[in-house]
Amino acid sequence: MAEHRDGVPINIYKDFWDEWEKLPDPVRDKFADLLEMLSRNPYDPEVQEKCTPEANDRFGYRVEQQDERYAIYWKVITKPGFSLSLKSIDSLDGMEITLIGMTRKRLR
Repeated sequence: MAEHRDGVPINIYKDFWDEWEKLPDPVRDKFADLLEMLSRNPYDPEVQEKCTPEANDRFGYRVEQQDERYAIYWKVITKPGFSLSLKSIDSLDGMEITLIGMTRKRLR
């Protein structure tokens, strides 16, 4: 698949950087790698393998670190007149990071 020449724009929410700074370094590194891949092409098969479909056309990427689980959620923003099902880099108007979250792993 072709890559967007200038990178795909990624919109972040207001408190993103505050939450980003609270992440452990290994988690932040993995999320940074994902964001870099997303900015090149969110439809790349490697990205699709790492992420899981979520509600409301969002995708999630999870990382476990010791006894905590972290997730970052994002969605593709398409240009007017394009469908999400098209999955073409040319249909992209950007992406939106909708949440970074942390939960404790469940004890079994």
